[in-house]
Amino acid sequence: MGEESKTLTTRQGHPVRDNQSLRGVGERGPAILENYQFIPCPESIALRMVWHFWHCDPDYGRRVAEGAEIDLEKAKGLPPLDGHPVPGEDRLGPTYSDGQAEEGSR
Repeated sequence: MGEESKTLTTRQGHPVRDNQSLRGVGERGPAILENYQFIPCPESIALRMVWHFWHCDPDYGRRVAEGAEIDLEKAKGLPPLDGHPVPGEDRLGPTYSDGQAEEGSR
């Protein structure tokens, strides 16, 4: 009886290409976001992901765009999502996800 080759996969079922050079938290901790493998997706989704990364941390957004070969300037040119201001703008203070102000923030 032949030996079956098992493919290591992510939680989403995608094959792991390289499990020997992952960065993790601690010796046996979870892999960190830097290890995320971009699965081919529509350009509009890839651009929006880079847009969010760039607004959270411009340097990280730039590195993600370069690594995924996504046009950073095109991503930065996207408008904010309907009903949401650009991150860091038009906010009077911290809010909860339902838009209510956190106590003492205004």
